[in-house]
Amino acid sequence: MLDNPLIVVVLNNGGGNIFRMLPIHQHKEQYTRYFETPQQASFEHLANMHSLPYRSIKTTKQLGDLSLQTISSPGIHIVECKTNSDASMQLRNELEFYGTRRIRWKK
Repeated sequence: MLDNPLIVVVLNNGGGNIFRMLPIHQHKEQYTRYFETPQQASFEHLANMHSLPYRSIKTTKQLGDLSLQTISSPGIHIVECKTNSDASMQLRNELEFYGTRRIRWKK
């Protein structure tokens, strides 16, 4: 048993999105079946199976409001943030573009 809270934050985009950066992503049928492998894992069910507190975050405000004041009991706590896989990939691309530009700009 832990003496303090341990908050595990799960960013759930449905699985496999990292592979969208590979050329195989252009071949939708093969990509979805063999690389993206969409899943419907229930982190709430997983938390319940292990008697762990679970919280679902639906907005960035809820995530920002999350703190040790709102989760104060000791032990493991599961916090799940479900994201839209397409929007998640678009944001990743934008951040990569921004980071690449910034690095070049500093040289």
